[in-house]
Amino acid sequence: MVGQNVDIVLHIAQWLQRHRQQLVHMRRHLAKHPEISGTEWRTAAYIRGILASAGIKSEYLNQRENGVICELGSGEPLIAWRADIDGLPGADPREVPYRSRNPQARHSCGHDIHTAIGIGIALALSEIELPGRIRFIFQPSEETSTPYTPRHKGGDGPLLQGGIQAVLSGAMREVQLVFSLHTRPGLPAGNVALNAGVFNGYNAFYQIELFGPGGHTAQPRSTFNLTEALAKIAHQFPDRLSRRMPGRHLVIAHGQMQVSAAPDNPASAANAIPGYGLISGNIRHLEPDLSGTDVEKLFFEEGQTLVFDTVKGRTPWEARPPGTEHVGVCLSLRQGAIQVVNSPIATQLVRQGAATAIGVEHCLVSTPSMGGEDVGALHEQASHGGAQFWLGTGGSMNLHQPEIDFDEDALAVGVKVGAHTLHAALRTDLRPREITPPTEQQALSQAQKQERRLFLPITALADYEPAGGVTYMPQS
Repeated sequence: MVGQNVDIVLHIAQWLQRHRQQLVHMRRHLAKHPEISGTEWRTAAYIRGILASAGIKSEYLNQRENGVICELGSGEPLIAWRADIDGLPGADPREVPYRSRNPQARHSCGHDIHTAIGIGIALALSEIELPGRIRFIFQPSEETSTPYTPRHKGGDGPLLQGGIQAVLSGAMREVQLVFSLHTRPGLPAGNVALNAGVFNGYNAFYQIELFGPGGHTAQPRSTFNLTEALAKIAHQFPDRLSRRMPGRHLVIAHGQMQVSAAPDNPASAANAIPGYGLISGNIRHLEPDLSGTDVEKLFFEEGQTLVFDTVKGRTPWEARPPGTEHVGVCLSLRQGAIQVVNSPIATQLVRQGAATAIGVEHCLVSTPSMGGEDVGALHEQASHGGAQFWLGTGGSMNLHQPEIDFDEDALAVGVKVGAHTLHAALRTDLRPREITPPTEQQALSQAQKQERRLFLPITALADYEPAGGVTYMPQS
C-alpha cells in the first residue's frame, strides 16, 4: 500500500490506465444481469466477490443480503460513497452484446454505471493509505420501495425506500459527509454538473379509483356514468391542484388511466359503461418549505371537492340500482422520496474534486430536477450533509426509456471525480456535529403513515353539501 503522501492525481491516472477495461467489463456484466428492487442478491454477491479479490472485506448491508457495505482506511473523519444497484422492470430491447439476459429487468436508469464506478473508486483507493475512513454503501431498492425486514425478526415488514432501509441498517452511523452521482443523458461524457440546495425534488404517488354498477351505453343516465366522471377528474385534477399553489415549482402528471368491468376483471366493451376506473400519477415539487403533510392535505381537500363537483347531479339517485352502497370514489396518496438537498460544503468538495480530475471548465452548474431520489434520506443523516452530482453520459434519450444506453467513457470520469472528491473530503477540517438517527420503531411508524386512503361512497355524496370548504378526512 502506498503512503498518505502519494500523488493522488498520478495514482488515479495510472490506476485507470491499468483498469479501464475492467470498469467496462464490470458495467457490462451488471447490464447483462440486472435485478429489480428487493431481489439484488446476485448483484450483491458479484460486488462482494470483486471487492474480496482485491483484499477488501465487506458485509451484506441487511438481512435480505441484497446490498453491500465496506470500509477503507482508519480513524477520522468518516466519509461515505453511495451507489444504487437495482434495475427497472421490463425487457431490454437493445441489440448490444451486453443486452440484459433477464427478461424481467433492465438497467435503463444507469445503476450499472453507478455500481461499476463505486466498485472502481473502492479498488483505486484501497491501494493507498487514507487520512481517514471511507464507507462504501451499495444500496438496493432505490427505484421501488420494498418490504423491510426488522433486525432479529423474521418475515417482511412495511414497504420502505432503500435509502431509509440503509439508514436503519446503520450504514450512516458516524458519517460526516456522503457523496453519490447519477447518470445524465444529454450532458456529454467528460462533464459533471451539480448545484447547492435542492438538487432533486419531492415526489408522491396518487391513485384515484372509481367504482360503479356498470350499465348499457344506450342508457347512460340510468346509472353512474363512470367513464364521463373519470374523464372530468382526469382533465381537471392537475389544474385544480396547481391553482392552489400559484408560482410554485409543482408538477402533477397522470401516468396511467384505465377502465374495466371491475378491479379484478379487465374485460371491457364499447357498448358497456365500465364498473371500474383508475387514474394514477405523480405529484412533484422543488419547494423546500412544502412538506409531505402539506401535499397530502392539498390532495385530499381538492380531491374531495372535485369528486363532489363531478358526481353531484350526474346520477339519478331516486333510480339507484341495488348494491350501490359500494359505489364511489377512492383517493389514495403514498409519499415517495424526500428532496435531495446538496449541502454547501459537500457541493464545494465535489467542485474541488472535479476541478482536479477533469478541469473546472467541465464542472457545470445544474438546475434542480423534478426527478425523485432516495439518497436524500442519507444526506439527512450525515452530520455535514451530502452532495449528488450529474455524470454526463451523452445521448438524447431520457432515463427509464427502454432503448437508452450510456457512453462508457463516463466510467473513468466518474471514478476520477469521485476519488478526488473523497480524498479532498478526508483532508477537510469538519467540526463535530451530532445527528440522531431514527429508531426502527420511529421509521416503521412513519412508514405506516406514508399511504393514506379515503373512500367516498356515492350514497354519501348524494346528500353532501360542503359548507365553507371541504373537511380533510384521510382514512387508513
